[in-house]
Amino acid sequence: ATDLVRQAVSEFAFFYIVNIPDFDALAELNTMKGYFSQSNEQKDMCASVKNNPKNENVLRGYGYSKGGGAGGRLQEVFNIGQYEERDTEKRGSKAERVSREPNVWPPSNNSFDGESFKKVLKKGFEIRMKISKMVINVLGEVIDSPRFSQMFGDSEFTSLYLRMYSERNSK
Repeated sequence: ATDLVRQAVSEFAFFYIVNIPDFDALAELNTMKGYFSQSNEQKDMCASVKNNPKNENVLRGYGYSKGGGAGGRLQEVFNIGQYEERDTEKRGSKAERVSREPNVWPPSNNSFDGESFKKVLKKGFEIRMKISKMVINVLGEVIDSPRFSQMFGDSEFTSLYLRMYSERNSK
């Protein structure tokens, strides 16, 4: 793999990672479609405090950008990270504390399976974390820098944003 990455980086400065074992992009896509097709009221149950002042989560969970006329939601996002429990250590900055915020998962209802959502997205996130770390290690080898991978701790790989854009009617 190192030789393939070295060639791609040298020749194109770009590469794709394909044929990832145990990763089911279609299952992830369908899971997200199921989540985003719920009512706004359902989605708002795990919205960040910016979009639902009743909640405490700052980063993790559901969020949206207003737009599209009549109070519509132009861009919707669901953010997950690597933490399931609140970090109790003192942190130097608010950004560091927020990046360690625990995940907020949507509940199940008659038309949505919250447990399946959590299972599929956690698995996808864990696969991406492993790939990210492997890529960093391989890039360190490609640039002949053993210290390169040491510059990246677990905290560098903290978020996965899954987005959905609403259709806009052009005038």
